[in-house]
Amino acid sequence: MELFHLKFVVLLLLLLFLELFLINCDAAGRCLEAENSTLLQLKKGFTTGKPESWQPGTDCCIWKGVTCDEYERITGLILSDQLISGTIDHCLFNLTSLQTLSFSYNNFKGIPIPDSGWDRLVNLSSLDLSYVGFAGKVPASISRLTKLTFLSLSCNYKPSLAINPMILQNMSILKELILDNVNVSSYLDEWCGVLVNSTPVLELLSMSNSSLFGAICSSLSMLPFLYVIDFGYNNLDSNIPELFANFSSLSTLNLRNNKFEGCEFYGTIPSSIGNLLELVYLDLSYNNFNGVLGLEFIKDLKNLKYLYISNSGFSLTQLDADIGSSSSSFPMMLHWTLVGCNLTKIPIFIKYQDQMRKLDLSNNKICGKIPSWIWRIGELKQLTSLISSNTTSQSDLSWLSLANNNLTGEIPPFICNITRLSALDLSNNKLTGTVPSCLLEEGIDLSVLNLGGNQLHGAIPQGISPKCDLKIIILKDNQLEGLLPRLMVFIESTATRFGIPTLQFQRNSTSDGGDKMAGAR
Repeated sequence: MELFHLKFVVLLLLLLFLELFLINCDAAGRCLEAENSTLLQLKKGFTTGKPESWQPGTDCCIWKGVTCDEYERITGLILSDQLISGTIDHCLFNLTSLQTLSFSYNNFKGIPIPDSGWDRLVNLSSLDLSYVGFAGKVPASISRLTKLTFLSLSCNYKPSLAINPMILQNMSILKELILDNVNVSSYLDEWCGVLVNSTPVLELLSMSNSSLFGAICSSLSMLPFLYVIDFGYNNLDSNIPELFANFSSLSTLNLRNNKFEGCEFYGTIPSSIGNLLELVYLDLSYNNFNGVLGLEFIKDLKNLKYLYISNSGFSLTQLDADIGSSSSSFPMMLHWTLVGCNLTKIPIFIKYQDQMRKLDLSNNKICGKIPSWIWRIGELKQLTSLISSNTTSQSDLSWLSLANNNLTGEIPPFICNITRLSALDLSNNKLTGTVPSCLLEEGIDLSVLNLGGNQLHGAIPQGISPKCDLKIIILKDNQLEGLLPRLMVFIESTATRFGIPTLQFQRNSTSDGGDKMAGAR
């Protein structure tokens, strides 16, 4: 009898233990009920882009865009690029365990950023409200987010948000600040002081098109950890200061489309830029510089991959076109854009760039024939021999523009050996000969072809492959004639529907239903 009682007690204990185990397992596999209800309430405020996986009775920790910690508390809410519109319910601020929050690339159609509740998100380290259509003022309560390391408030296209720099006053560990298209002009005098005093470990500063004007403040040099500076598309003027010499870790410097000027730039770029040994990206395009620029300053920048000095006001010296007789003279670049630099010949050092993907030398004064080596950029191992017509290039060059120069001669057929070329623009030169038929065949990646404004003659090639990838074709203002293949007519009608200029010919209808070239000039 006693044995029976003992077995009965053991059975009860086992059942009790099993029940507790199942309860705990169930609790461990589901998010907190209050946070589940919060997300469902947040969803009600959305008029479009409502997350389909957010359904009552299911575990919110497995919903799209939601991450939880080991205690099933929501720590991440990433709803980027979901076509969401509507409103943001204040219940959002009940998610007090949030560490990451992103609504980027949605469309809230001019509503303001919620002005209160941010002080409750005391654990937030990353806040991304960029390109969502917010308007008005950035609320001062965001300054309560003292644990932020990443903050992006960038706007769409033109400044629709205004910001007081004092929101940064408590963000002492902020590392990345992105305020592209945000209007900072009302507090311009305060920005430098606040950045230096409040964000001492800042690494990335992007304020493109943010209504900056005047000179770059010298106190920025007190932020030695900056590795990205983007002040493009503003109204900064005066000279580029020597302060950049202090940014030993700088990898990206974008000063594109400002009003920088000076004769201090005659002959050389400021020595401070030449000392930025970690620099990867440099853009000085579309400014008001003047004088002659020597490219020797980049020789020591061995990490430089992207150089843009188009329409900067600089003229490149003739010496620069001739120097660089060895592959070690210049860093191995991915992008070179030297548009409008008054070049009279193609710089020889480009010949040794075996990693080149984009080369734009348009709007210069380059004359004569296109050098044969231009078609084999990137083939360092083959520089000593001519490419035969049946050789396939291993070049990574995908973009080549020599438009608006004074180039003469014919387009060689072995241009098609550059099989990865996707855009070719040789327009507005004095090129003669015919259009190489291989440009319209499969086997190359060419999608944009502009040969307009030359002296090309003969018939349009007819052997166009159905697998041809060309999407934009401009052949106007030449002496071409003949039938325009139906495939090209289809490309033209499709592109025109979307407002893309292409296949710009004068055509006469023919009896066989094709299109006759009328010798467009």
